[in-house]
Amino acid sequence: MATANIIERLFAYVPDRALVLGGTDFVRPLNIRNRWTRIRLGVLCSVPDPFKTGNNALDCTFYMGLCSGTDYPVGSTSTRNFVGASFVGTAALGSTKTLAYTTTTSSPRWVPTVGQIFRKFNNTFVVNATTMTAPTIAVDGVYTQNYGDRARRSPLIIDINRPATTGVCTIILTGYTAAPPVLDFAPHHLLSAVDQTTGTPTVNMC
Repeated sequence: MATANIIERLFAYVPDRALVLGGTDFVRPLNIRNRWTRIRLGVLCSVPDPFKTGNNALDCTFYMGLCSGTDYPVGSTSTRNFVGASFVGTAALGSTKTLAYTTTTSSPRWVPTVGQIFRKFNNTFVVNATTMTAPTIAVDGVYTQNYGDRARRSPLIIDINRPATTGVCTIILTGYTAAPPVLDFAPHHLLSAVDQTTGTPTVNMC
């Protein structure tokens, strides 16, 4: 069943709001003109292990990008135009989309099936020749002996470049590439990476 709720919860003992999605899309209009040259999209996200079984999560769909309207986002079969990425598995229908539960002493995480950067033009998928490996995603609300019940999130960023001279888009997916930390990422970790003016955005844990 598709669900979408805004909840308030504690992150590192500080109240914050979170958007909880299940089998649905979140679409936010952007007030930008057509002559943009660079757009970065970022999100702090996590996926719970609701029954705390440590099993893999199957058939997981996770897209992020830009579409040409709010009525038919990328998850709809009627989508006409989109540019972005599938974080879990490729964009092809029926492809494997698994989050593999990976355990560590203090920071278990989900390792996604290799995803894909793609675009959709006039309702036709145009897929990059190469796939991409998404960063791992935090397991939310996990209990560990040393750290208790931790609410943890992972930063994911899509960097879309469209030089004015060619108009050809290049897309890079990035996140936190070091070993997953025990503690949570805060909004300022994500914003400091998104606001970097040159090169590929780098997420720093500080």
